[in-house]
Amino acid sequence: MGFNFGGFMAGVSNAAVNRMQKVEDERIRIAREERSIGTQQRMARESERRKKQALLDESAGMLAMLGYDEDTIGGILAKGTTASQFAITAGQTAMAKGVDPNTIWNFSTDGTGVTNEKKVTETIEAAEPTKVGDIEATSTAVGDLPTPSNDSVINLQVYKDLFAEPKAVEKSFDAALASISQRMSRTTDPKKLADLAKEQDQLLEDLGKKKAAEREEEGETTPSLTATTINSFESTIRRGELKRYGFAVDIDGQIKNMTDGNRHLFDVANLSVAKQMNTRNTEIQDPLMNLAVEGIRNSAMDGLTDYGYSIVNSETPKKNYLVQTKEDASERLKARNYKIGDVLNIDGELFVYTGVVDYMTGDPIIKIGEIGS
Repeated sequence: MGFNFGGFMAGVSNAAVNRMQKVEDERIRIAREERSIGTQQRMARESERRKKQALLDESAGMLAMLGYDEDTIGGILAKGTTASQFAITAGQTAMAKGVDPNTIWNFSTDGTGVTNEKKVTETIEAAEPTKVGDIEATSTAVGDLPTPSNDSVINLQVYKDLFAEPKAVEKSFDAALASISQRMSRTTDPKKLADLAKEQDQLLEDLGKKKAAEREEEGETTPSLTATTINSFESTIRRGELKRYGFAVDIDGQIKNMTDGNRHLFDVANLSVAKQMNTRNTEIQDPLMNLAVEGIRNSAMDGLTDYGYSIVNSETPKKNYLVQTKEDASERLKARNYKIGDVLNIDGELFVYTGVVDYMTGDPIIKIGEIGS
């Protein structure tokens, strides 16, 4: 039987065609799978994008409901979902405290856009809760002044009852200042204290500008600070001044070494407290702070008046009781040639030298009365 070359070639051709067809079929199958995988991946990415967008939309709506403005919301959302959730939680607490979350968020965000979440939390926690209903002041609300061993010499609750709560934005400033005072009371590190003092000065400057604009627009100054924050100011300043005048103060603000011999130094320290608080209030002109400063100064004046007359009326002449003419006293004042606690009889008028430039008179002595009065 002869070899059929034509049949052989036909068989070879069929085999080659079949192999090529299988290869093509495999290519088609792989391409279909790749397209299917690509489609699935695109669909998955699109689904994830939609979920993320839905979450952002929901977060944006929640942030807007909590009082965040559009610019602040944009900055928060740009930080991601974790930051958004924190801002929502913080905003809920801020709403309960009656403070403006935008102001606090801006306080706590630096120039590069990084937000200090710990600072946000501390600031909001420092705010007083929103009170329900109006407070009616009564003339019978005034209580006795605390004893000199207490951290405060005035009853701020009495003054607090005379004023309405500050607006949300101003209450945010108040909370931030209260937070700083709390942090200052918890550290003795000079660098930390200096940094906190710088931050406090900046906040007071910003609040002062806001109040100046308010006075120009509305013709009056409304309260900006709560009694708690003013008391924190007073406490922080007083601690430093008491140490300066030789007093030992425990963690609760109690003076441990008050005696009849140094009691007048407590009143001198309070004159300095009043002066520093008045300086802080120069631009703000907060009415509650004004009353607090006045109360502190009046308390110091009462104490120094009692002290001065006890020196004048002592059965044993005191070395620090000096009878002088106005000319002599003027020269010695210029030279700062007096000691704190010196009692001066200047042509029949009685003064106590404090060394503290009184914010009301501009002098380092205070008049307590006259001989025979």
